[in-house]
Amino acid sequence: MKLRYTFSMITLMLGVVLITGTTRAQINVIPVDPKTTPPNKEGIIYALPRNYFTFEVKVEKTVQKEGPYRRFADQFLGLNNVIQNDAERYELKSVEMTKHTEPDPGQYFFVGITKDEKEFRELKNLKLHLSQNGLIQYTQRQEDVMSDRHEIFRESIFPAKLDLSFIPYTRSNLVEKVDTIIRRINIDTTTVERVSYNRRTEEKTLEQKAREAAEFIRTIKEMRFNLLIGYQETAYEENTIKYMDGELQKLFNEYLALFRGKKATQTITYRFTYLPQKPGEENTLFRFSTYQGLITGNSNYSDPVNLKVESKGLTAEIEKFIAGRNEIPREETGYYYRIPEKAVISLHSNGEELGNTETYLNQFGVVTYLPFKQISNMEFHRETGMVKELIKE
Repeated sequence: MKLRYTFSMITLMLGVVLITGTTRAQINVIPVDPKTTPPNKEGIIYALPRNYFTFEVKVEKTVQKEGPYRRFADQFLGLNNVIQNDAERYELKSVEMTKHTEPDPGQYFFVGITKDEKEFRELKNLKLHLSQNGLIQYTQRQEDVMSDRHEIFRESIFPAKLDLSFIPYTRSNLVEKVDTIIRRINIDTTTVERVSYNRRTEEKTLEQKAREAAEFIRTIKEMRFNLLIGYQETAYEENTIKYMDGELQKLFNEYLALFRGKKATQTITYRFTYLPQKPGEENTLFRFSTYQGLITGNSNYSDPVNLKVESKGLTAEIEKFIAGRNEIPREETGYYYRIPEKAVISLHSNGEELGNTETYLNQFGVVTYLPFKQISNMEFHRETGMVKELIKE
């Protein structure tokens, strides 16, 4: 089974936060952390994004029901390939993964602006463009604000119970029986016979019902044949003939199902949400059984379907470099941004890989910062928090 993957960024309509200032003024960005002392500055808080997934799982349910006249299918109609018993089967058809973006609660930052009155008067327009949920978009750039694309999921629909009911077995469940009673009366040498009739009704046996249904099937076939060869000698229009033939075919199939049985399928859609926490994790997304279908709880008769998230380690060297850089004491820093890490997302069951895909995960990457001076214009990738463009004064 192939694991299908689509990407969607779920940031809402962009908002604009306008701060009167200039990039020549001292703007210091610090992480919002319980251990950090709040600075004596005015400012605003922004967030870097993290990713979570929604999984849409489609399961095909097949239900079969034996016909009430199954035992007589070969005897009356010569049918051998009929459904022998009632059963339900489930098959895992597809798993579709969609990536979404939301603010990372562990990556909020405070943009502090100087309170010095002289510097404040010299400020020009400084703009921070944030999404409605606080994700940073770009700074300073003068242009129309665009809205991000929305991803709207429909509700998971569980179809109504499959209708595998059969047409009434026969027009009447009763059959009339007539007993003839003959009474002989001898008077001397004369014999008189008196005949009387005793009428009663009895319920038809299953074999009688099956025989009647088989006879009606043959009647329907004859009716269709006569209709198609024009036996009725009536000039019906083409659409009329098609309609009558179609109705006869439906009736034929309903009566034939009394012997063959019925089978129907439906697709059930489930939706799950998953937030990756750390590389290498493996968790059970759901359990699945051929006879019970998809199960979200515990079951001894089902197999777990596990989701595994592994990092490819592309930012490992960058992380070492940044760690060395952070050892140098700094009083002020510029805007923080994130370098995402590539990850492999895979599904496993019973030691077999069902499917996999690769994508970038923000929370598996590294966070670092820009210089706090001489950066006048910058744009961030909205889905990752990585710097897309910047201008140095």
